[in-house]
Amino acid sequence: MGGGRVGRVSSSGRMTARREVAGGIVGTPGGELAVIFDTADATVLASGFTPMSDLATRLSGRPVWRGDAEPLPAALREAFQAYGDGQLDALDGLAAEQPGSEFRQRVWRTLRAQKRIVSYGTLAELAGAPRAARAVGTACATNLLGLIVPCHRVVRADGSLGQYGYGAVVKRRLLDHEARYQSAA
Repeated sequence: MGGGRVGRVSSSGRMTARREVAGGIVGTPGGELAVIFDTADATVLASGFTPMSDLATRLSGRPVWRGDAEPLPAALREAFQAYGDGQLDALDGLAAEQPGSEFRQRVWRTLRAQKRIVSYGTLAELAGAPRAARAVGTACATNLLGLIVPCHRVVRADGSLGQYGYGAVVKRRLLDHEARYQSAA
């Protein structure tokens, strides 16, 4: 197994019990998505349109994954496939966790519940902090769960794309994919 061990990081950012992790690659409308997951329960710890080694380093500040990509557990593989097939809520049920302040956790939970494009300001309001649009932008920039916590759905107040950690091309592909299926619903 190409897994490694990493300390579990609670939402407060403190290390707790050790856990086994592995990494895999899945095709998505945005391109190949690297996914690091807990081998015991398939909880996603990080995902992104980036090389696996970069994602692992971003996850913990040091590489935690080495070796070849492994097949994703069936539940993860099927959820990403369903998303690609147009079931835009298919990722909603995935177990996922990442370290972050209480505010960032609230922003990520709020964003995960959004099915449409929102502005940074609107997301701040929905998260209960109407004057914190810039802090919402920082929460999006530090999100380790690309596609699962859909920061690609956050745009500037004027409707322009704004920033996205994986680039404007990937963001546009994801938004176009979702628009195709939202308009059909």
